[in-house]
Amino acid sequence: MLYALAATVTHVSLHSGRPAPYNEITGGRRMPITFIDPDSGEVNSLREVRFELPEGAKITHVGFWNTVIGGMMLAWCRAPEKTFRGRGVYVIDLATLDLNDDGERMAA
Repeated sequence: MLYALAATVTHVSLHSGRPAPYNEITGGRRMPITFIDPDSGEVNSLREVRFELPEGAKITHVGFWNTVIGGMMLAWCRAPEKTFRGRGVYVIDLATLDLNDDGERMAA
């Protein structure tokens, strides 16, 4: 099941609250993500993902998508919260998909 999920998730997004249709950060964009083979019930991202963000962006959650535009959010999780006073860069060092997770574990 993790192989299928890792192969289907192609992009990540940042959100200003628990993911809903209208809280995806507008100044950022969905960024591509690649996962390595599953191990011990979870699968990890291959490399970091960097987002350039506008002034005032507030990050609380990360969404995992099957496409860059539109598509379906397949998973989400809390992220280390950060509010940018000016323009900034938000980095997800390591993203983990875990079928046993409830979505409240931090991803970045």
